[in-house]
Parts: sequence; structure tokens; C-alpha cells
Amino acid sequence: MGTRRLGIAALALLSLYCWGRSDAKSNRSEVEAVQDWTLSRENAEGLRLRSRGGNIQVVGDAGDQLRIHAIKKARAGNERDARAFLQEMQIARRRDGDQWVVEATWPEQRQRHVNSARVDFEVHLPRGMRLDTETGGGNLEVTGVGDSRLRTGGGNVELKNTGGRVEVHTGGGNLQLVGCAGPFELETGGGNIDIRGAEHSVKAHTGGGNIAVEGRTGPVEVHTGGGNISISQAESTVKANTGSGNIGVTVERSSGPLQIELGTGAGEVALRLPESTSAHLVAETGQGQVHLEPDTGARFNQSRTRVEALLGDGQGSVRLRTGSGNVHIRLASAR
Repeated sequence: MGTRRLGIAALALLSLYCWGRSDAKSNRSEVEAVQDWTLSRENAEGLRLRSRGGNIQVVGDAGDQLRIHAIKKARAGNERDARAFLQEMQIARRRDGDQWVVEATWPEQRQRHVNSARVDFEVHLPRGMRLDTETGGGNLEVTGVGDSRLRTGGGNVELKNTGGRVEVHTGGGNLQLVGCAGPFELETGGGNIDIRGAEHSVKAHTGGGNIAVEGRTGPVEVHTGGGNISISQAESTVKANTGSGNIGVTVERSSGPLQIELGTGAGEVALRLPESTSAHLVAETGQGQVHLEPDTGARFNQSRTRVEALLGDGQGSVRLRTGSGNVHIRLASAR
């Protein structure tokens, strides 16, 4: 890193130790090494953190230093091979423009007779700094940072009290976001998505799982290959689709003409709208019935599988459909 860089970074290696552990049942040995650093922020606005595999935990903290706790782990058929590989696992730290970069790398495991390798990180980040982190496989847990871009090859992601844009991708796992304002762009190959306290736009997709969004948010665009969708307190455009599952949406209010599109291959659709809603409403089901309350001026077909109605002056659009299931629409006065 060089003398000047060390001076700017105030880089301190606090500890390094390792030990071996044998697993008699699997005839394998695992060794670990722990390293700790403190990096001076020096006006850095963000952290980019990379690992080929492992869990990552980041906490926004008071102060002006980045504190990093890293645990390197290697497992092999014998302790000698595991220890030799551990020495080849490197964690680089460098400054790149307005951000710090921390990256854990290691050689191809099979060529060294190693069964598994990972680096777990625990990071304390000055509050408000943006975070860009990626792991080849592992869980991500983030609290109290700024803009967040998170990726894991497979694992759960949990965010709390972040302040800014959130982008998350996991190959397979659950996403839980609490007290994060957004806007959000979220994707999981298979898992549930749970958002509480959203205040801006939400765009979310899961290959198979439930989606729940709560907060004065909008627009909202969500899709699941198979699962239930629940959206409450939405304030503008809502688009929700599931291959098979129930959909429940509550719209508190809308700035401008309302735009709602809800669809499920098989399941119930329930929509609650403000009494003052203005929209052209069309709702239909392949097998089931459509219910509208109140139904003043609504035009139902004979079997009540389709309804068309003009709400208010009809400026907006509401489209609801289900392949098999009932549709319930209620216009409610504000409480």
C-alpha cells in the first residue's frame, strides 16, 4: 500500500491467529484465521466489499473509522492442506476514488484438495456511508448505512434502518427490510420478500415465495412465480402478479389518476380503494365471482364473473383478473 497510503488510511492490523479443528465423522479438518483492521475514513463516501463466499454483517456506527473483523476458514481432508490453503486466502484493502475497497480472494479449491473455503466479515461503517457488497454465497445483514447495493449467490438478506436507495439480489433466499425508506429494486431466485416502512417506489421479484409490502409507498411493481402478495398503504400505481396465490392490496390515497393492475393464475383478489377513487374499473374471474361494494352503477355479466364500472370521473384505470377465485373490491371512506 506504501507509506503515504498507510498514513492516509491509518491502517492497523490488530490481530492474527489460527487454529485447527478435526471432524472425526467426515475425516476432515477445518482451520480458521481471524484478522482485524481499522481504516480511517479520510472523507470516503462508500465501501465496496467483496468475498468469494461467506456471511457479511455491516453496521452503521458513530465515529470516523471503518472497523473490519474477518474470519478466514478452510476445510480439507487433512489439517496440513487446510493450513496451506489458508495462507493463500488474501484480503486486499485499498482506496479507490471516494471509496474504500476490501476484497477476499483465493485460488481454485479443488486444485489444492480443499473441500470448502469462506471469509466471514463483520464491519462497523461510519453512519450514512454507502455500501456495495457481494458474496459468492452467504447471508447478508445490514443496519444503519446509506445507499445499499447487495448481492449474494445464495442466502438470506436482512436490512434495517438504511437511508437511501436499496438494490438487492440473491440467487435464493428470503429478503427482509425494516425501516428502510427506499426506493427499492429487489430480486430473489426463490424466497419471501418482506418490506416494512417503505416510503418510496418498490420493484420486487421472486421466483417463488410470498411478497409483503407495508408503508406509504409508490409506485409498486411486484411479481412472484408462485406465492401470495400483500400490499398495504400504497399511494399510487400498483402492479402485482403471481402465478398462483392470493393478492390483497389497500390503497390509502393517490396523487393523480389511479393505475392498478392485479393478476393471479389461481387465487383470490381483494382490493380496497378510497371512496373518492377516480378510475375505469374492469374485474374478471374464470371460475368464481366478482363482488363490488358499493356496486352502484356497476355492470355485471349474468354469472357475475365480470364487472365494469366507472368510479368518479373515470380518469384512472383498475384491472383485476384471476383464473380461478373470487374478486372482492371495496370502496371505503377514510377513517
